[in-house]
Amino acid sequence: MSYIVWVEHNGIFKLNEMKKMIKISTFTLLIFCRNITFSQGPIKINKGSKFTQNGKKLMPRHLLEITKVNKEAFDLMKKAKSNYDGAAFLGAVGGFLVGFELGRMAFKPYHQASAGLLLAGGGLIIASIPLSSTYSKHAKIIIMA
Repeated sequence: MSYIVWVEHNGIFKLNEMKKMIKISTFTLLIFCRNITFSQGPIKINKGSKFTQNGKKLMPRHLLEITKVNKEAFDLMKKAKSNYDGAAFLGAVGGFLVGFELGRMAFKPYHQASAGLLLAGGGLIIASIPLSSTYSKHAKIIIMA
């Protein structure tokens, strides 16, 4: 295998090493670009708890960043975000339990469904609903203020 060599005054770099350095620097740049703050503009509420600003969807972490200037709004948004995170966790675990059991029923012809897993998953999904609505209520209060 032959290497294409790039010679610099500091030493010799192989092309594969250069490609790795370019990939790492591109990945790092993308991570830093994710944290760019949103420009000022009105925040719109779409379909329940979907928030947009200048056509961009705002996630709870974006709303938390926006409310840092106002201590009361920031504290309320921290509560709202914790409710959002809890609802997302419970919903994901519940959805996994239900999907896992339904997948086993679909792909194992003689598998008898475990009512316990289905009920536990359904219960976790239902338990996430009040947390999600509490997030929506708190976030709307912050946006309307």
